[in-house]
Amino acid sequence: MQDVKLLTQWLRPLSGTKFIAVFVCSLALLTVLFGVGLLSLSGWLITASAVMMTLEVYAPGAGIRFFAVGRTVSRYCERLFSHDLVLSLQAAWREQFFAGLNLASFQSKATVSLSEKVQQYVGDIATMDNLYLRIFMPVVTSLGASVVLAIFWQFYTAILAAALFVAAVITLVTVIRMVRMQRVLAIKLLHYRYKHRHLAMNITAAMTELVVWDHEEDACKHIMQLSEQITAIEKRYFQHTSFAQTIVNMAGQGLFVFTFTYTLLVLTASPAEAAQAIMLTLSTLVWAEVIAELPGQLAQYGKTLAAARRLDSRVGDNMPESEFYVKGNNQNLQLTGVSAFQSHRRILNKVNAVFEPDNIYWIQGESGRGKSTLASVIAGVHPLSAGYITLPDTTDNTAVTYLTQHPDFLDASLRDNLDPANRYSDAELISVLELVELSFLLKTLPEGLNCQPEEAGILLSGGQKRRLALARVLLQQRSICILDEPFTGIETALARRIYSNIKPLYESRILIVISHTFPVDDADVVKLTFDRLAGQT
Repeated sequence: MQDVKLLTQWLRPLSGTKFIAVFVCSLALLTVLFGVGLLSLSGWLITASAVMMTLEVYAPGAGIRFFAVGRTVSRYCERLFSHDLVLSLQAAWREQFFAGLNLASFQSKATVSLSEKVQQYVGDIATMDNLYLRIFMPVVTSLGASVVLAIFWQFYTAILAAALFVAAVITLVTVIRMVRMQRVLAIKLLHYRYKHRHLAMNITAAMTELVVWDHEEDACKHIMQLSEQITAIEKRYFQHTSFAQTIVNMAGQGLFVFTFTYTLLVLTASPAEAAQAIMLTLSTLVWAEVIAELPGQLAQYGKTLAAARRLDSRVGDNMPESEFYVKGNNQNLQLTGVSAFQSHRRILNKVNAVFEPDNIYWIQGESGRGKSTLASVIAGVHPLSAGYITLPDTTDNTAVTYLTQHPDFLDASLRDNLDPANRYSDAELISVLELVELSFLLKTLPEGLNCQPEEAGILLSGGQKRRLALARVLLQQRSICILDEPFTGIETALARRIYSNIKPLYESRILIVISHTFPVDDADVVKLTFDRLAGQT
């Protein structure tokens, strides 16, 4: 029931196009019924023409043409409307998913890599195509065809209708068993495929280092082990499908043999009954063809369910920015009992600290100890395992600005990189560039702020990109500013000048600099040792 509830929520967008959805299913069922009518009436006419001396062929011939044309038209219209409906569904799913992702907590979005967002989520949404085309429609069509055919046979003999019921039950039980066994395998397969893709991308990016360190062979072995696990799961997945396909084919063929034998023994008293016997026998072939597609179609159930679960976990994450933020009654930023883990290792252990305005704090410590984690925690990016953060009463967590160690840059103009939301004037942009001593770029770029440096043949150095990222953070002028290694790649003399430029901006604000070295000897700077602060001493 949980699976059904989960999957049906992804069919909710159909409520707006309920008529089209019903119409498409009706067309699919009509295609099957027209096929039954075409094959059955053709068999009846051929047999009746052979055993009956006088036969009016115009009415049956017209019926055959009607079923043939009807089958072609209904199949074409069903394909046309079903694909249009699925495209509309996909658009609704993407809108629903990305809207949910937009409402997700900052922590959950920050812990997801770009490759995961682009490849995994888009791939999962594409997999959801199966929900309507390969799961919902085939099941509805098979059930509808079975009911209509059973009613049709009931007019001739109840025994054939009962035989059809038995064959349908066998098919249903077999398919349900296959689905239940494959759903677990599908989740494992999705997990291993993601690990395999993620590892392959990491190895490709670090191939030079792996060759130098002589670890290339070990990395490739790991890839091969994952490939073997994926192959083993796919083999079991295929075995379940093949077994179900065999049973379903046997049910369809068994019904055909039973119908042929029964009608041959019972409905041969007259030439008209002989024609009816062939008609009933041939109608089973269309039914067997319909149910024979079920194992292959429903083999996608497990993969669709796994994709729906993963997407649902992201869409449902619409919690506030952070449940660890609370409002204070003063202007201080306070950490109370804050603990956090990184890669299953405790980095912060019951941290208690108070940061007051009109102060510049330098948190110093060795590389790799977790200073960036502390910065992420204060900025609301990294989730806490315990404790809470008290913000000044005039701000909320959106008033915290944060310079990360590895900022991203847009493949766009200088203006777009400084002000992606287009909130600031040219004068403000030029002023902040002057603070980080990058205003000279405006003279070298032919279109100034609107020019992309690379297009103008200017390649920014690592230090210049760092200063550009710093300018983007300073431009926001928020009450709390966290700078993680802000002077990396910048000459000492230049770093001192930049520090002197930005210091007056934070006379009434909180500035936290996190770095293992600090190029400025300023008596106003409050020095904090990271190990003591993080509870590691």
